[in-house]
Amino acid sequence: MAPPRPGCPDVIGYPAAERQRGVTGAVGLRLRVSDDGRVVEARIAQTSGDAALDEAAQRGIRRCRFVPALRDGVPVWGSRDYRVVFQLD
Repeated sequence: MAPPRPGCPDVIGYPAAERQRGVTGAVGLRLRVSDDGRVVEARIAQTSGDAALDEAAQRGIRRCRFVPALRDGVPVWGSRDYRVVFQLD
C-alpha cells in the first residue's frame, strides 16, 4: 500500500494545548484502508505517552486518503502501519 496522498500531516493537526506546552511524541497506528483509500479503522499500536497526541493522531488520520493496495491491478482493502510524529518546528 502506498503512502498517504499529499497533505496528510496538515489535516491531522497538532493539538494546540500540547503544542503550547511543548509536548512532542510519535504515535504508531495500525490502519485498515478501504479500496477507495479511506481509513476505516485506526488502532494505536504504539502510544506516544500522551493521551491528547494519541487521540489527535487516531482522529486525524481518518481525514487522510491513501492510495489503496492493488491486487491484479484492482484496488482492494488493506492494512498498514503508519507513524504520526508531533514535533515542534
